[in-house]
Amino acid sequence: MSDLVPITLPDDEHLKDDERWVRHLLEGTVGQTRVIDRRGSSEQGKHDLEVDLPDGGGIAAVEITSAADSARLRASARADRYLSGLTVPGSQIWWLVQHTPQTDARELSRSASLVALVTAMEGQGLLSASSLSDYRDPWRDQLKALGIQSVHGIEGSSHPGAVSVMPDFVASYGWAGPRADDWVNESRGHWPTCWTGKAVAACPPLNPRCR
Repeated sequence: MSDLVPITLPDDEHLKDDERWVRHLLEGTVGQTRVIDRRGSSEQGKHDLEVDLPDGGGIAAVEITSAADSARLRASARADRYLSGLTVPGSQIWWLVQHTPQTDARELSRSASLVALVTAMEGQGLLSASSLSDYRDPWRDQLKALGIQSVHGIEGSSHPGAVSVMPDFVASYGWAGPRADDWVNESRGHWPTCWTGKAVAACPPLNPRCR
């Protein structure tokens, strides 16, 4: 992929789009991360990130891995082509949007509904919504109607108003399940695997708490 996910954090330029995406989501949960696998450095080829564990409990190493079949790669290319310049006028938030396998990026780009959705979310002070949430969530049906899996807003970004749209990461909701199963099994053969939300971070055993 190209620069669909803007470079906003220190050393982001050493990460691919999907790795930058996961890093931003992780920082909202585990705090500040450090890029270890930097091109041209003595650390090149090591794990992607490190994060300090709470209460001085050591350091967790994070390796971001992914696999995609041809359908998802095509969807990523279409999102990059038709939605990479999407913005929300006046917004102070950088919006990360993931769409379902059935969503057509070209059709989504022609509609004002996505911009209207995130504008309404920001107006209500809401920075996260998912179509997989509780059925009582008033945003759930709106996201489903647009073919959106999830929306996450990041405050204080150097890209206010930008909207980054990518296919969703979750294999079991429309992407090739068998390929995802193979990927998880392969990862487990090399690393103890730590699951964080929808992102998979394979952590080498630098600390017993990350096993």
